Amino acid sequence: MLSDLRFAWRMLLKSRTFTFGAMLALAIGVGATTAMFSAVNSVLLRPLPFPHADRLFIVRETRAQAGFERTVVSAGEYLQWARNNPHFEYAAVVEEPGLSIKIGDAPERVPVLRVPGDFFPLFGVTAAPGRTFTREAEQPGHGNVVLIAYDLWRRRFGGSADAIGQAIAVEGRPFTIIGILPKGFSFGGRVDAVVPMTLGPTEAAEFSSHWLDLYARVAVGVDPAQAAADLTRQVLATQGTPPHATGAVLVPLHEEVVADSRAAMLVLFGAVALVLLIACANIANLLLARATSRQREIAVRFAIGATRSRVLRQLVTESLLLSFVGGALGLVLALWLTDLFARNAVNFLPRALEIGMDARAFAFALCVSIVCGLLFGVAPAWHASRIDLHTALKQEVRGATAAGRRRALSFFAAAEIALALVLLVAAGLLLATFQNLRHVDAGFDPSHVLAAPAYLPEWKYATVEQQRAFFQRATSELAALPGVTAAAAVNVLPLSGNNSSGPITLEGFPPPPPNQRESADRRAITPGYFTALGIRLLGGRAFSDQDNERSPGVVIVSRSLAEHYWPGANAIGKRLKLARYSAASPWLTIVGVAGDVRHGTLAAASRQVVYYPHAQMPGGSMELVIRTAATNPTVAMAVRNAIHGMDPDLPVDSIEPMTAIVRESLFDRELEFVLLAAFAVIAVVLAAAGIYGVMTYTIAQRAQEFGIRLALGASPGNSCGW
Repeated sequence: MLSDLRFAWRMLLKSRTFTFGAMLALAIGVGATTAMFSAVNSVLLRPLPFPHADRLFIVRETRAQAGFERTVVSAGEYLQWARNNPHFEYAAVVEEPGLSIKIGDAPERVPVLRVPGDFFPLFGVTAAPGRTFTREAEQPGHGNVVLIAYDLWRRRFGGSADAIGQAIAVEGRPFTIIGILPKGFSFGGRVDAVVPMTLGPTEAAEFSSHWLDLYARVAVGVDPAQAAADLTRQVLATQGTPPHATGAVLVPLHEEVVADSRAAMLVLFGAVALVLLIACANIANLLLARATSRQREIAVRFAIGATRSRVLRQLVTESLLLSFVGGALGLVLALWLTDLFARNAVNFLPRALEIGMDARAFAFALCVSIVCGLLFGVAPAWHASRIDLHTALKQEVRGATAAGRRRALSFFAAAEIALALVLLVAAGLLLATFQNLRHVDAGFDPSHVLAAPAYLPEWKYATVEQQRAFFQRATSELAALPGVTAAAAVNVLPLSGNNSSGPITLEGFPPPPPNQRESADRRAITPGYFTALGIRLLGGRAFSDQDNERSPGVVIVSRSLAEHYWPGANAIGKRLKLARYSAASPWLTIVGVAGDVRHGTLAAASRQVVYYPHAQMPGGSMELVIRTAATNPTVAMAVRNAIHGMDPDLPVDSIEPMTAIVRESLFDRELEFVLLAAFAVIAVVLAAAGIYGVMTYTIAQRAQEFGIRLALGASPGNSCGW
């Protein structure tokens, strides 16, 4: 074997051009395939990084008759039928708000988890150094403690243990650092801090607002189906009036996390597997073409007594050596591609922060290299060993052996072209979809628009009067800035990934059946919002400063809502209320109809929306929208300074152009297209190299024919024609 390996290495060095081309093709195929396998393995195959991950579930409430098969729960429901449930070892709800944290001079808005004390034993999270908090921190007045992320600790405190006990500002209030989260801790994405969730009497009585994700670990020996059935009975027995729930389901946490990304990742993995097959077919073609120049060598070996099995072993050894070296290069490429993919997928792919090469990925690369060596090595070796000794020694390759080799070459070349066409067609279809999405009418004009979050701390802006006054002042001062043509605020920005919805009741319509309700998205806006975002007003009027807390309640509805409930009629003047049919809420008059806006994604249909004046129903979590006369980088700085002038504790580090938000909403589709297009281009290049191998071999076989034709008077242009 050592002798075979030394000889194989000499033969590969002797044919440097062939060796370089084959290793490059294999490195690309193995590298890309291993990188995609690392992503699939990390996201889809690897267990979640929590203890007893197979017993972790997300608990969803069902409201089937209202069209909600799996929805979030309220704080009261969590405390009533999930905490201390005998079927669960632990249960905890999680809120993932962005909160303002101030360490030093400037506040910044960072991803934060707000959780009860049971979160830590549920997910096996410990603090080192420091400690986690318990249920005691959930009680009002006891929750001013915080755990910060390892990276934040290293960046702001230099990794010093003295950070424990220091105070930082969270939403403008002092919180004491009691622990450091484990290195690499994430929860569906980056987490910079964890703070307690207040669960006092007020929260225990809250059953109407559903906004919390509920996680649970079932006890050992408990059947999840039985736990869900018992939980459903408890939900039905304890819900209020009118009833809204139809049961509860337990969804495996891993399934919930990766369900939306499974199809796209498997498609990409299938595409890169085709690239690997094309690379194998390409190398097989090169080996078959190379075998032409080795016919005399192989014939001499047969003539001096070598057996066919011995020759086969030598040729397969060369293929395996080639595959191992190419695989090693591919592994280096895979390390870089894996890191590149993880960094670009972090904003749309779950568990992207966990993507990386592990032992399973290295084993995969090794197995792929061995299989490729056998796959592209056996067929050429078999054909190379089937020679006619007499003709080969005279350097003639004719008859059945040459014909069989040409058929094999043609087969591999045709397979390469077919697989490359599959990828090209798929990339073309995805490109068409992507281009169509880019030209979809979003219902607003994002050009020359800046978006700045303004989430007011509850303790500092505790009353609706304070919240109303801040946004009235903010929009007025921002609109007066040089270069600004309009400024307004909205509670949910289009294409931001967030939403706010709730029940509506329409005057003159019969009450819906039990457990059903009419619903619509809700948008709190300030005057000038439609102008600032370029949303068309199709009828009626926009809100003005006169639509305040002292004036009658008014709303503006989207065209889809107006056409759904009043087809062929004028919706202006009709009345509705933002509550259930039986709720004692005021009636609001429709004063305008606005154009439909794509709020979720550009691929999703427009939803029914009700806009109401922020001054009449104030809130503290809003997005400022500023339209400028032209692209001007100084406007963003002026906006930042103006907000700091109103409240220096508000973070304004994430002012974004609206065009960037639109692009971010398409980023997952764009990344899929770029990857698939890259695979298609690589496939075409490899297929072209395979065709080159076929042409090289065919021309070499017909050299004598071409010489005879030239000797008989054919011109060079005609003698080589097909």
